[in-house]
Amino acid sequence: MGISLGSRVKASLQDLLRQRNQYLLNRWFQRILDEYEAETASFLKGQKNRFANPVAYALREAIEEIYRAFLDDRDVIAAYSNTP
Repeated sequence: MGISLGSRVKASLQDLLRQRNQYLLNRWFQRILDEYEAETASFLKGQKNRFANPVAYALREAIEEIYRAFLDDRDVIAAYSNTP
């Protein structure tokens, strides 16, 4: 079952989400940053070095893993439950 995009084009929801992958991840990350104070959000968004900014790095990694798990129809919690 797919979503109709007109008379000629059909795509599944997963296909659409995969096509918009980077856009959706960036929006999701921005929505998380919106919960922080402006100065903190600016730092988290601006500092790209994973060692200088481990919080933003961990956030991006987590949302990407959750997104992939959703698309692959797997349990993301199980992936993290094996951690000691």
